[in-house]
Amino acid sequence: MSEYLAFGFSVATGFVAAGIGSSTFSLLTNQRVSFQIPDLTVFAKFLIACLIVVVGPVILMRNGIRGWLIEHRHPGWLAGTIAIATMWSFISGLFVLHMALALQA
Repeated sequence: MSEYLAFGFSVATGFVAAGIGSSTFSLLTNQRVSFQIPDLTVFAKFLIACLIVVVGPVILMRNGIRGWLIEHRHPGWLAGTIAIATMWSFISGLFVLHMALALQA
């Protein structure tokens, strides 16, 4: 497998995991996930922080596209957001793939 294909597969895996996590959170709470952590118990804050680590690329892309389309921010802002979300998805995807392979063994 070429390095580019492995990179793309990991990015796609990370972004799919982020989308599933974001959709599940929205389905269960009727709220959109964001980087703000509400004032709850310590355990609930920890769980939400773990969720944010996984769904971060979706939050970034949603905010970046919104900033570009609605707030008319510079396209460089969107390009930076895409770059950060891609690398975040890559790292998340590596983690998800590593866990899947570990569970399979």
